Amino acid sequence: MLTQLMSIHQHPKSSFPWFPGSRQEWHAAGRALGEFVLLGALTFLPSLLVAIDSVWLQRRIGEVSCTESVQHVSVLAAALLFAWRAYRDPAVRGAAALFAGFFGTMTIREFDGLLDRIVHGFWLWPALLMTAITLLYVGARERHTLIPGLAAFVRTHAYYPIFFGLLIILVFSQTFGSGAFLWYHLIDEATVREFKPAFQEGLEVYGYIILLYGAWRYARQPRMDPA
Repeated sequence: MLTQLMSIHQHPKSSFPWFPGSRQEWHAAGRALGEFVLLGALTFLPSLLVAIDSVWLQRRIGEVSCTESVQHVSVLAAALLFAWRAYRDPAVRGAAALFAGFFGTMTIREFDGLLDRIVHGFWLWPALLMTAITLLYVGARERHTLIPGLAAFVRTHAYYPIFFGLLIILVFSQTFGSGAFLWYHLIDEATVREFKPAFQEGLEVYGYIILLYGAWRYARQPRMDPA
């Protein structure tokens, strides 16, 4: 009897008798539904951005477009979220700092149009500097938290959004959105020139949005206890 009472106390029933389940189970199902709705809205966002640029504003997608602006903000925010996690959680600092540096380098690359106004190809030098600083910092001061931090990261809910976001940015958008690889063989060149920027940048911004979602999930993870 005591065991039954403790079980009832630990797993209170929901207020919906037609669908039995504990409150924890209802909350879990509700969180899953909420995440589905949120990801659905985020998945719609790239189409909306491309439509704003290409249909409503009738301009090519470039450095000052809504689509590329969201790319810039998303990757910068992801870098800052990982840097903040590295600051507040010493147990995973090496891994979080490595990701922060990597996304910081991607941010510099995304701002190549702005940096090229200084000298063509200038973006490469701050990107190399960011890479060198990150590797030196992690290698010299945080190598003991690198592998434990990476192992902890792949066990979080943030791993798959970041993993698939990077695949979309680095692989899918560059291959499926490539004119030379695919589209010039299927449709005429003039159509490709009009179609390709919107299609490829739409894929890229989707990858960056999913990447930012994963970084936000990771930043909200509880701190790890030091070993």
